[in-house]
Amino acid sequence: MLRLKAGNILVRSLYNPMAELGMYNLSVKKLSPDRWWTPTLQRPIVAIGDASVFVGDWTQWIQFDPARFGITHISDKEAKPLYIQHHALNRFEERSYSPKGYVQIYLAKTFIYGTPEVIVYRGQVLICCYCARHKVGYFLVSYHGDKWVIRTFLFLTNEGTPEGTKLKELVGLEKEDAKYLMIDRVTAFLDYDIEHDQRLRMLFETAGCGSLFGYIKLFARPEDNVKNSAAIANYLFGKADYFDEFIQI
Repeated sequence: MLRLKAGNILVRSLYNPMAELGMYNLSVKKLSPDRWWTPTLQRPIVAIGDASVFVGDWTQWIQFDPARFGITHISDKEAKPLYIQHHALNRFEERSYSPKGYVQIYLAKTFIYGTPEVIVYRGQVLICCYCARHKVGYFLVSYHGDKWVIRTFLFLTNEGTPEGTKLKELVGLEKEDAKYLMIDRVTAFLDYDIEHDQRLRMLFETAGCGSLFGYIKLFARPEDNVKNSAAIANYLFGKADYFDEFIQI
């Protein structure tokens, strides 16, 4: 098992691996006092924060302010600490193929130095996630009294996202279909030439998933290993013959 130790880490850009974003101090925090309970299991959580090498041990912990993002369905308007479940970190890595360590840095830097994109969709609060300027999905965050907790990561095509809903409207895509085709994560976009199939590319771009075609360019994809996506197209368009009513090829 990989264990993190306190110290300085060099952070490089995912957009340009040769470009250094800076040197940061990695602050290791024991997780035992911070755990997230559900009726059936216990999941550890960790606070999101930024520790700068220039200010010693001081860490700026992230506060999630519902008023800042126009969230009106929560009566408590005060800013509260933002935490993330290990489950969410694992889902991010499994579905995006980017390292889970990126999440802590991305969220900390975005909340402190930028303006996070936060939306309320069907009663759920979603924080948009970008990797190297490419939108890859959302972090689902919920209010729990004295804190806000990121519970999972939704890939852009997943059920529960605006893009996933649009895909369902266009071709009747269900959760089981996406899992079967491996388009519920980046896997199919890397393993198959989806970007070169005119109908598939137009489908995903119409649903708002066009950023994934830029994202997969960050990965090494030997041409000999990329498979033909005809089977995916036949499955999706055979499932929804009415697709031509929305898109004319």
